Amino acid sequence: MEPEALGVKVLHNSWIDQLPPAFTAKANFIPTMDKLFEDWVPSTLFMLRMECKECSPTYDNNIVNSLYKIMNSFMISYVATEVNKVEPEDIDYLASILDNIFMFSLIWSLCCTVNNAGRKKMNDMIRIKLKTLKMVTVTIPDDNDLVYDY
Repeated sequence: MEPEALGVKVLHNSWIDQLPPAFTAKANFIPTMDKLFEDWVPSTLFMLRMECKECSPTYDNNIVNSLYKIMNSFMISYVATEVNKVEPEDIDYLASILDNIFMFSLIWSLCCTVNNAGRKKMNDMIRIKLKTLKMVTVTIPDDNDLVYDY
């Protein structure tokens, strides 16, 4: 079976399944990630494939996997180990910035392979969608800059 036949939702589900228990115990963590995925990934992939030109060709499953690798790089310091003790307040803080981590990761995975004209289109789409979804907690550069200046 070809990887594309599986779709990208399976990558999201697999990533969720591998989260540490402290993350999944937080009541809103998984629903927030599910909503972010559903709100952003399919429409961004559609925009990437139909409206933009890539400088370097990509496959959906590879760039979605990159999204989660970037997210993991931000979240690793919130994983408890023998030397790294994580308090419940730390997980609360992570949950409060989850949408910002997701947006940064989305921009630098799904949106970063396009040419300059595509970057303008992605920038406009992200700004409009942030307003439409009323994601006021997401911090992005001013309207004079591109989201790539994040």
